[in-house]
Amino acid sequence: MKLKIPTISLFFFLISAPSTLLEASNNAYSDGGSVFKENEETQVKRSNFPSGFLFGTSTSAYQVEGAYLEDAKSLTNWDVFCHSVGCGENGENGDIADDHYHMFLRDIELMHSLGIQAYKFSISWARILPRGRFGKVNPAGIMFYNKIIDNLILKGIEPFVTIYHVEYPQELQDIYGSWLNPEMQEEFIYLAETCFKSFGDRVKYWITINEPKLLAEMAYGLGVFPPSRCSTPFGNCLHGNSDPKQGGSIGLAVNCKMYEPLTDSELDQQAAKRAFAFQTLDPIIFGEYPEEVKEYLGNDLPSFSLDEMNFMKNSIDFIGINHYSTTYAKDCTNSSCTATENRAIQGFVGTDGERDGVLIGEHTAVEGSYVVPRGMEEIVNLIKIRYNNKPMFITENGYSSPDVHEQRVDALINDVKRIEYHANYLASLAKSIREGADVHGYFAWSFLDSYEWLRGYDVRYGLHYVDRQTLTRTPKLSASWYRDFLTNNSGLINMETSREKLPILPCFIMKLIIIILTLSLFFFFLISAPATLLEASNNAYSDGGFILEETRIKRSDFPPEFLFGTATSALQVEGAYLEDGKSLSNWDVFCHSRGCNENADIADDHYHMFLGDIELMHSLGIQAYRFSVSWARILPRGRFGEVNPVGIMFYNNIIDNLILKGIEPFVTINHVDIPQELEDRYGSWLNPEMQEEFLYLAETCFKSFGDRVKYWITINEPKLLAELAYEWGFFPPCRCSEPFGDCLDGNSDVEPIIPTQGGSIGLTVHAYMYEPLTDSELDHQAAKRAFAFHSGWTLDPSIFGDYPDELKEYLGYALPSFTLDEKTFMKNNFIGINHYSAIYAKDCTNSSCSATGNSAIQGFLETVGERDGVLIGERTGNEISFVVPRGMEEIVNLIKIRYNNKPMFITENGYSSPDVHEQRVDELINDVKRIEYHTKYLASLAKSIRGGADVRGYFAWSFMDSFEWQNGYDVRYGLYYVDRQTLSRTPKLSASWYRDFLTNNTDFVIKETSRIT
Repeated sequence: MKLKIPTISLFFFLISAPSTLLEASNNAYSDGGSVFKENEETQVKRSNFPSGFLFGTSTSAYQVEGAYLEDAKSLTNWDVFCHSVGCGENGENGDIADDHYHMFLRDIELMHSLGIQAYKFSISWARILPRGRFGKVNPAGIMFYNKIIDNLILKGIEPFVTIYHVEYPQELQDIYGSWLNPEMQEEFIYLAETCFKSFGDRVKYWITINEPKLLAEMAYGLGVFPPSRCSTPFGNCLHGNSDPKQGGSIGLAVNCKMYEPLTDSELDQQAAKRAFAFQTLDPIIFGEYPEEVKEYLGNDLPSFSLDEMNFMKNSIDFIGINHYSTTYAKDCTNSSCTATENRAIQGFVGTDGERDGVLIGEHTAVEGSYVVPRGMEEIVNLIKIRYNNKPMFITENGYSSPDVHEQRVDALINDVKRIEYHANYLASLAKSIREGADVHGYFAWSFLDSYEWLRGYDVRYGLHYVDRQTLTRTPKLSASWYRDFLTNNSGLINMETSREKLPILPCFIMKLIIIILTLSLFFFFLISAPATLLEASNNAYSDGGFILEETRIKRSDFPPEFLFGTATSALQVEGAYLEDGKSLSNWDVFCHSRGCNENADIADDHYHMFLGDIELMHSLGIQAYRFSVSWARILPRGRFGEVNPVGIMFYNNIIDNLILKGIEPFVTINHVDIPQELEDRYGSWLNPEMQEEFLYLAETCFKSFGDRVKYWITINEPKLLAELAYEWGFFPPCRCSEPFGDCLDGNSDVEPIIPTQGGSIGLTVHAYMYEPLTDSELDHQAAKRAFAFHSGWTLDPSIFGDYPDELKEYLGYALPSFTLDEKTFMKNNFIGINHYSAIYAKDCTNSSCSATGNSAIQGFLETVGERDGVLIGERTGNEISFVVPRGMEEIVNLIKIRYNNKPMFITENGYSSPDVHEQRVDELINDVKRIEYHTKYLASLAKSIRGGADVRGYFAWSFMDSFEWQNGYDVRYGLYYVDRQTLSRTPKLSASWYRDFLTNNTDFVIKETSRIT
């Protein structure tokens, strides 16, 4: 979906300017080198700057305040993000931070002792508007910032307020999905108006949003910041409605690296210009995108109306420049670059910190950031020329000390390098001011060591050291220097002389940064899966597996907290297919138009009989019930309509009654069925817009039920769904091609790959256990490949950030890159395993196979149920499912080894009785084979748990006989028999067994002949 720009201005994707100004700005790049003459000695002091020039320090609310739930403040997106995902190397968060909330008066005293004239801080949105427009202004929050502002003014310090610095109320993220929803723009305007009304009589300088382009990249490009999404949002949030009577000035703070060409080639010169064009301010100053951006992004850019262009022009009063470093720019249109650089959204520009083995400047603690003081003059002059010398403030500039674990406290306090950094950058800034740049102030980042987002507290920018145990503040040597610089006009001679003479330090801080970048590329740029784990998983195939000849199983064989339950899904049991505001689902239409023999219009009528069903569950003694929500019941038209309150009420009733009976709700957000309207609009999961629809569904579920539901599954069996719907064409939307099927549309070699990226990547997988057909090495490899192409296809990217090597070998460039929507759901902390059967795998790279097996999309393998005329196990009512209990232990152990024993639930396991027409009702009810099946599979599971597998629950499929997709009602998995005429439920013998197993700890003995190997 292309988001049109509303009337106020851009939020993200702030890029640059008309070709006439680009030509004028060329001078800043002309020699690609230092702006300082070689061996030039530079002395910097306060008198080098205008008398009205503001010197200050900076912080932001989340990074220093703490008190994360005090005085009616609500949870922010970062509170939730850091608690659920874990931030920093040690899983740190901003709950306490520097406790500025309680220590602000002492901090203001420290600022006063420094001699600064201004203090830049941000407002916590969640502190003053805990629920946004859905709640009231929090008077305690307003009072807190009033106290800060009033005490700053009493000390002669100018408050310089950022309205939004990264964090906002979690409730708004739950409701809107963050900035991608235009309603967030209205929320921001309300926040801005509240700030102007509450503080505008004393605050002269406002920054609307801090580093919007960088925030867009981190949150919507790389996905390392919440909400961990992958698209570029636009908004109208830059220019609030400040009252001119208050005399306030409004600006925007942007992250501004300086880019120098890697070589003297014309291509790299242009790449450096292009890199700048892709990061800055043209739309809000000129009302138009720069030519470079239009050239590479073209129609993907939103268009501006004439009114919008006129409104946006000069919509800010000053430019805030957050400048830390300079880097080299390399052209990627005609050179080899990384996959992340070789993209239009990056302008086909690569960046590098070294040339010919020489770093551009000394490393800091942040990868990609170097000490290059000349960059300050270069960036200021470039902005001066490009934007007609619009007033500027250096709103952030600072030096990051390396990882605290690698330095002693005294080394952190005696921070000579920070002094050199600030002195050298200030000297560079003074030079640009002497040449006419209209710069009005400089803010050192940061006043205190504080919480540095994904790096936690290890990277330190502060002028004051903060002890993480006591939170005491100790002035560093740099604080003393800054005070002397401001009050005594002392000078420091220590300027860089030339690029060639920069000191180059060894890179000794990469460990933390590599971890951070690995997480940041999770699901978008596909980082490698650990080869050691993949190699270790080979052992699971070494002998084909076995199970003990005599198996005894009882409840006490499982941990006390182990969850036993049953499972269903909405379409299969609910019925009421058009009642109470529910719309048609894709399966409703499919079964009526294409024919499934039967349909789910009534199904088991669980919609009207759920209370009786919950009583039956309670009588079973289960601890959990896994069910799915019907998308068409709670969002009948997706984002194109309203939430259906009756649908929400139905699932609230289920959840509340389960909890009353002591049964844990275990909720699947999407189990195959979607509103037909979305399929008509988008063509189902092939369209990226379906990812947005799914995200809205998930957010609606979390908001409506999340206060009571602990366990969520995003999508059930996404890879199997892709195969059945887009490869074989059995499930709607029925897309396929030869030799897999004869469909009207589709491409079986390509389309199954697409839905497995989207929002459909979950952590519940259909997991066959594959055993080699023969002892040949080729068939052993085929068995491993089969797992990779089915279960590993979903799990490897979710856990390792990359596809299995087997997929890359056979599918190569056909594999898509992942969007950030997928990453949103990687917060799940378990693997759901739907396991029913084992099957043989046969290699097709060197053997004769069927046409479907002899294809890359299948991994050049095929599966068979027999070897030398002997079935792998007894047949069930499902044609390709066999009773092979050892497969449970084998698949659990394989997943345990491959995925480092990530917590697991057996989310589906069950026995399908043969066709009902071939059995009498009494035979269906006296289901001894189902009891044997569950007993043997549970014994196999218990063995894997004794072997160390972290399995935490088991759900028998299914609670009752239900609609089994294209098999209709003939194939029955239920513990309860459902009469198709009366819909009455009758406990089968297996239900009585399960109840006794769970409540009486009954000891069952099952005889089984061991496998001959």
